[in-house]
Amino acid sequence: MTIININALGITLNNTLFSNLNLTISKTDRIGLVAANGRGKTTFLSCLAGEFEHTAGEITRARGLRIGYVKQNVPETALALTLY
Repeated sequence: MTIININALGITLNNTLFSNLNLTISKTDRIGLVAANGRGKTTFLSCLAGEFEHTAGEITRARGLRIGYVKQNVPETALALTLY
């Protein structure tokens, strides 16, 4: 069962971080994201979570999908809270 489908995704800030990314994530998939610093990993994950707008392509999420996401820089007010 596909939960996220990414088609021709691209993100450009000052420079192009990536373009024409195609990816299908199924319910049982486990994915590792590895790249050098500044290559767009956090920005990509922010796009998947719906917190950052991509500049090209589309992301389709399964109906009712809730994405849990912990930001890279946790706000001070959240440090005393649990993930639950």
